[in-house]
Parts: sequence; C-alpha cells; structure tokens
Amino acid sequence: MAMSQEEILEVVITEITEKSLSELRDTERNNQPDLYHEVKELSNKVVKILAQMSEEDRETIEQYFDQKDRLTSKELKHLYLQGAKDCVALLKYLKII
Repeated sequence: MAMSQEEILEVVITEITEKSLSELRDTERNNQPDLYHEVKELSNKVVKILAQMSEEDRETIEQYFDQKDRLTSKELKHLYLQGAKDCVALLKYLKII
C-alpha cells in the first residue's frame, strides 16, 4: 500500500527533527555538560521515587509523563511544519521563489 503525502511528510519531518536534535544534543553536551548531568541525576531520583509508590500511583504518574511527551512531540512537529510553511510564505513575499 502506498503512503499518502501526509504520511511521507510525517516521516520526513520526523527524520529531519531527530537528526537536528541529535546534533543539538551533541553540541550541548559539550557546551553545557552540567545540564545533561543534572537531568540524568534527576531521572535517577524520579525512578527511585516511583519505585516507592503504589503500583496505581506509579502507573498514573508514568501515564501522565507518557501522554505529556506525546503531546509535546505532536506540538513540536506542528510548529516545525508551520515554520516551514512560514518560511516558504516569506520567501514568496520577498520574491525569492
């Protein structure tokens, strides 16, 4: 079954975004290693806290973070696509394309 234009665009955006984020993380790990170290330490603390919670509370917290991450990802993809559209509109306005 062939992919729709929307599905192809989704794949392209995902690949470009992941590549860009990887490059950013590599750069920032060198520029701000303390920030990444702090996030890792906080992550370890969160894991320990979650382990002390009841299963129901832990699942609720984990579901919250999963849904929040999914929502953030969707919003970032939307913003990326809107930025591309805005760029094309600006280039057309400036009569570059």
